[in-house]
Order: sequence, then C-alpha cells, then structure tokens
Amino acid sequence: MATVDIPPEMAPFVRRLNIDRNDYEANKAMAAHLVSNKETVSMSLEFFSRALSHNRTDDPDHQRMLEAFSEVLIIEGDFETAFKPLLTLVTTYPSHNLKHILSLAHTCFRTGRVDAASDVTRQIVGHLYDGAKKRSEETGEPITQLLMPDHVLRTHFGELAVKLDLFGKARVLGLTPAVRARLPVLEDEVVNGCLYECIKESLSDVVSFPESAEERDTWIAEKPGHLWLDYYVDPDGRGLDMNHFYVLVQRHWENSGRGPLARLPEKYDDAGWDLLRKHGLPEGGWFACFHARGGGYRSDIKSGLTHYRNTNIEDYIPAMEAIRERGGWVVRLGDESMPPLPRMEGVIDYAHCDWREPWIDVFLIARNRFFVGVPSGPNAVAQMFEVPMVAVNWFPFEDWPAPSRVIVIFKRYVRSADGRGLTVQEMANQPFRGLFNKSEFDARGVEVVDNSPDETREAVIEMMDWLDDEIEYTAEDESLQRRFHTVGDPFKVGVNIRIGRSFLNKHRSLLG
Repeated sequence: MATVDIPPEMAPFVRRLNIDRNDYEANKAMAAHLVSNKETVSMSLEFFSRALSHNRTDDPDHQRMLEAFSEVLIIEGDFETAFKPLLTLVTTYPSHNLKHILSLAHTCFRTGRVDAASDVTRQIVGHLYDGAKKRSEETGEPITQLLMPDHVLRTHFGELAVKLDLFGKARVLGLTPAVRARLPVLEDEVVNGCLYECIKESLSDVVSFPESAEERDTWIAEKPGHLWLDYYVDPDGRGLDMNHFYVLVQRHWENSGRGPLARLPEKYDDAGWDLLRKHGLPEGGWFACFHARGGGYRSDIKSGLTHYRNTNIEDYIPAMEAIRERGGWVVRLGDESMPPLPRMEGVIDYAHCDWREPWIDVFLIARNRFFVGVPSGPNAVAQMFEVPMVAVNWFPFEDWPAPSRVIVIFKRYVRSADGRGLTVQEMANQPFRGLFNKSEFDARGVEVVDNSPDETREAVIEMMDWLDDEIEYTAEDESLQRRFHTVGDPFKVGVNIRIGRSFLNKHRSLLG
C-alpha cells in the first residue's frame, strides 16, 4: 500500500487489510477516505477495485462506490477500465442519473466501442428530445431545447467555438431536428466575449440568445427540454459524439459550397490589420499563427494527463523560418506561462505582448493565412473560421479535425522494449485508443514520440505549396492517404484531412 498519513480512526481498517487485502469493509472504508482528499484520489482506485470485486449489490453504498470509482478513472484518463463500472452502474440501477449515461457514452467513444457508443448516444439524444416534445404537447409551445452551457463551454475557448459551430451548421443543413434552440448564456459569462459575439451574429437564425440576465433566468425557470451539445444522431440513425458528427457535417457543408458560418465583425478586421501594421507587418503582408500547448495555462490538471499534450515551442522554429523565407510573418499565440521565443525578425511573440486582448485573440486566428498548432483551444477556433491548418503533434490518436484544408502529422506510439512503432490500426483501436495519462502508456511499455522539427517544417512547407497551387500529389501519395483513411477511421465517418506527405512516406510502415 502506498505511504500516506492515516488518521487514527482508519487504523483498524489498515490492520484488517494487512491480514486480508481483500477484506470488503476495509477496502470500502479506505477507498472512501482516500477519494475524499484531492491529494490521495488516485490511491483510492486499488481499494475501490477490490471492494467492488465482491459485487455487493445488497450494500446501499454499492451505487455510490461505482460512481466514485468511475469518476476517478475518468479523471485519471483510464477510459478502458472505466467502461465496466459505468456499464454496471447504468444497467444495475434503472433510476440512474443522465450523468452516468453521458459518462458511459464518452468512455465508449474514447475506447473505440463503436456499436455501444452508437446505442448509448441514441438513448441520450432520444431521451432529451422526447422530453422536450412531451413538454411541447403539454404547453402548446414549439419544441424547445436549451443548449446546455456546461462549465467547459463557458470556460474553454475551443469548446465554445466547436460546439456552437457544429450545432449551427447541422441545423442550417437540416441534419438535426428543427427545435426552438436557446443558449442561456450572456456574453460576459463566457471565456471570450468577442468569440461569443461572432457566434451570436452567425447563429441568430437558428439559436436564440438572451438579451438580459432576466430573460436567461426565465428560460431556465420554464424547465424546457435540454440538448447536450456533445451527442447527435446522424441521418443514417447512428449515434455519434460531436467530434465524429462534425466530420460528417463539415463534409456536407463544404460540398454545398458554403463558406465559414462564423463571421468576424468588420470593426475587428479594420482594427486588427491596423494593429499588425503598427507592429511591423508590411502593407499587403500575410502571417501564420503558431500555438504550442504548454503546461502552465491549465496547471490545475494533473501533469500525467497533460504530459503528452504539451510540446516545446523551440521545435517549431525551423517551420517559422520556412515561413519567413516565403515572405510571411509569424504570430505565436499562447499565454505568459509559456517560455518566450528568441528574438526573430518578422516573428511576433504575442504570448508575451502587453497588448493582448480577447478580440485580438480571435482576429489573429480568423485572419491568419494558415494556422499551425496542436489539439487545443486555438485549433478549434481556427476550424470554426475554416482557416487552413497544419495540425502537428496530434494527440491522442483520434478525432481528426473536420475541415478538409488541413494537414495533420501525429505523435507516434513506440514500444520501449524494442523501439517498434505501433501501427495506425493499433493506435486507432483498443487498448491504446483514447489513452491520455502518461502512467497508462508507461504501464503498457509505450512511449509517445513528438514530431521532429524537420517533420513540422516539411508539413508547413507542404501547406504553403498547397495554398500557392505549387504541389502535385502522385498516385502513390493518394494511395497512402486512402490506406490511412481506411485504417484510421474505426467509426467509419470518413476522414476529411490529409496526413502530411513527407511524414506519411517516412512512416509508411505504420500503415501495416
């Protein structure tokens, strides 16, 4: 047992465990004690596991233990292990909370359980719509659903963008029910008011936004149906999470010839270009944004969960130099916790500027020629504005960007024992699909390898050649792309993006 301070009242249970490590009551007591302290939450897992192995459904605390165990596993990023207690929770207790079904759906998608994910998602979407429809029949009002503004949507730059862009496009295309949709959130309640303004202006035909706190509160008090922005049912009846549904919706959107749904108000356009010219961008010049996620912005998250999502900004310098050689400028996005860039001509380290503003954040992403970055909030905003992207150090290996003008290179999974890289097939499926926590990779003897500076530079050059219409893909290039699309898409929604040409040629062995 891990070393931890044990209060006197827990000493009897420790003694019982020393005699019998499978003692039900002792494991239950230790789990409850450890999970109550954020410093010892992780230590509770082994005690929960041993207590629950007794399957004591007669114990009134059984449901509570299943809830706590699965919650800790999800926090730890161990979705594979979380699946069983969540399934038990949902099937054993018919009066379960919707939260448990939502967690089960999330876990199914993370672990690649295609059929189970679809079934659970259909239950969620159907349950919420049926509730709204029943209320409509009782009141005579149109079917009304509140778009659930959970904590993530309110506080995460990218979530605000991607969830509302997806919902708006799906409604415009007629791919979701034509309900009266309301977003009970005001501009000053979200992480970026300018982004909210762009979304409100773009979605006003399909979503109602409150004009005051009183109107917002009235909507909530009416207790209409809810719509969870994470889950949908596609026209073929498949239940999909937002990431996979976004791929389908964006393909329909682009095939219909539409441009970005989101629009940047003209007042920000004029002010933004004036500001960049003030800081050296020549008249008629262009720029690309870079974002390399660091650990400082979300320091509240355990380092094991963010370890492989973070990257070193210095690895991107060769790619920045390639842009400068083509006459472009570079703007590095981020926050002050990130290490500063070395001084470089034509490079603005916006993360360390004293003129940062929410509207400038949005302007830079909406108006750069292309965006270079990792899976993080700014990446999602670039998708919303349909800015061409070079998505680098993609991790984990799942949930590809939705737009088609995207080049992706991903982090490889390599076995520590012999240096063999896992194939795309292995990365895209259990047990590696959806792994986040470094400890989970360590337990499986696998290391996650960052893209090299040269790989990032080659992908950026490919994007510039693509935008300048100076690239010609060979038949072999297209064959490798098709092979990747086949094995890297377990949910069979299609893949809109391209994998970087040089990267895919270099690592073609990953295709099996």
